[in-house]
Amino acid sequence: MTNLAILLNQKGYNVEFYCYGKGDFYEHLLHNNSIPVHWHSHSNYLALLLGIRKFIRSGNFKAVITFLS
Repeated sequence: MTNLAILLNQKGYNVEFYCYGKGDFYEHLLHNNSIPVHWHSHSNYLALLLGIRKFIRSGNFKAVITFLS
């Protein structure tokens, strides 16, 4: 996911990350490529979904890719 974000960013696309889990394995690579990373913690699953919904709606994104492992 990180490599895809970096490549899209290099092609001129605006890329942002919304993270709600723990671990910042590749955050330094994203920051080095001027890709914003938004860290959020939610108290429950409903708050998580509402937070993601709010982020997507306010971002005026053309595409959204999700990944869960």
